[in-house]
Amino acid sequence: MTTATVNLASTPVVANTFKPIPQGTYELEMGDVSVKMPKDDFKDAAQKELKVPYIEVGFKAFGGTLPENGRKITGRLFIGAAPGKDGVLNFAREGGLVALFAGLGATPPEISVVSMEKANKDGELITAEHLNPMEIVSALQALRGERTKAYIKVKAETYAGKTEDKNEIARFLARETA
Repeated sequence: MTTATVNLASTPVVANTFKPIPQGTYELEMGDVSVKMPKDDFKDAAQKELKVPYIEVGFKAFGGTLPENGRKITGRLFIGAAPGKDGVLNFAREGGLVALFAGLGATPPEISVVSMEKANKDGELITAEHLNPMEIVSALQALRGERTKAYIKVKAETYAGKTEDKNEIARFLARETA
């Protein structure tokens, strides 16, 4: 057996460059599911609306020009019980929880609504309602390994003056029934 050495001190650090999955329709396999808490408590400086937890779902995407063993992508499912400005609940949108269950060919379970409250800087108690994240995680973990189809888009996001392309699951496609 031959032993060699490597001088790590002379080895440069190579930066990773993210290349998004090309926009299009892909098959997704369900992976890990977890509850994530937002970094800030309030949505804006006025502190009149609370941010609520969301569900992060890991998927492996297959199809197109992706490697045969797939590529990881993460989806976020927003679970707030208040409708958006357009009157639609986030979990009812085409990229939301209900659409994910439809895409997996699974019946969405009944999920309880929970509320949380925090005092803002003026001492005013702000309340927000959302779907119970632990019940959602439990229901989705039972579907780990199942597959759905989704449309993945590429969008530009700017952080600290730097713009990068990111992937986003735009919509889950309902499973066709025979």
